[in-house]
Amino acid sequence: MCRRRGEEHFYIEQAEMVRAVGAVSERLHTPASAREDALRAVTRALRDRQTVVLSMPLDVQHAPLASNLPPLDLPPAPGRMQPDPRTIEKLADALASAKRPLILGGRGAMISDAEAALVALADRSGALLATSVCGMDCLPAILGRSASAAVFLAGRR
Repeated sequence: MCRRRGEEHFYIEQAEMVRAVGAVSERLHTPASAREDALRAVTRALRDRQTVVLSMPLDVQHAPLASNLPPLDLPPAPGRMQPDPRTIEKLADALASAKRPLILGGRGAMISDAEAALVALADRSGALLATSVCGMDCLPAILGRSASAAVFLAGRR
């Protein structure tokens, strides 16, 4: 059976799949709202500092869009995150009592430009350093500091 343009060959509950991996689902609802819907997704990603998956239905993708529309204003870039001092105290206690500590730098480390601070903390505590996929830009400094981090990351690929 041939399908007409716009008919889907399969159905996946995308929003549930996105939530299952810890991301947030947003959607382009109509051709008329597509720009604002996309801006809402960008705003949410920046404001909430989380991964947003933007679903784009085929009918919206194939719809014409006027080319004379003015650009939308992007939200301001978020500022540096400030941790709760009590959380920092608990973390320091846990790190001090850990037998084999590992510091894992991820998206928060990247957003906060915390590469130097992570290296200094590892030096002071004797912790190994590694990165998540979201913290890969910290990788050169971290791998230069710890051969064990390189082994840890190589085993995760």
